Amino acid sequence: MQKNRSSRIVVTDGLSVAGAPASGAEVRNLARDGYRSIVDLRSLGEPVSGLAPQVERRIAADSGLDYRSCPMSLPSLGSPAMRDLHLALWSAEPPTLVHCGSGRRAAVCVLIHLGCQAGWSGAECARFAAERGIDLLQMPRLREFLDRCLEQNSCRPGAGDEAAPTYQI
Repeated sequence: MQKNRSSRIVVTDGLSVAGAPASGAEVRNLARDGYRSIVDLRSLGEPVSGLAPQVERRIAADSGLDYRSCPMSLPSLGSPAMRDLHLALWSAEPPTLVHCGSGRRAAVCVLIHLGCQAGWSGAECARFAAERGIDLLQMPRLREFLDRCLEQNSCRPGAGDEAAPTYQI
């Protein structure tokens, strides 16, 4: 497992996942550690864990980080929301930290993103996750969603999309 400050899990050279930063210092550390972008999956109305999104956005900007909000609640996880996430990740300058409140939703969404690019099955994605210390057995509802997304291949870029960058997997 590749973990570092504030329980970040390095998924690829360009993508890491974590729970929400607890302090401004954690956001500033991201910039110091070479991160260029933050994608926040917390939804409006979601109980705030860590810094409030508006505070995080300001500190990120002051630290030279690109901050993007891409709300992803469990009920909204589906093609339109996943498409928005794919577009946010494709356009974010890496390395990028993707986070939600706890890091679990962020991990599964990043795995779906990568699995769609690589053409993985749910089982292949689960093996990749386990190699990085992400235990999908602890997230049965999210694992079902991951399997369904990869099975339906619902996250490939559509016609007319810009060429999507790939990550070193």
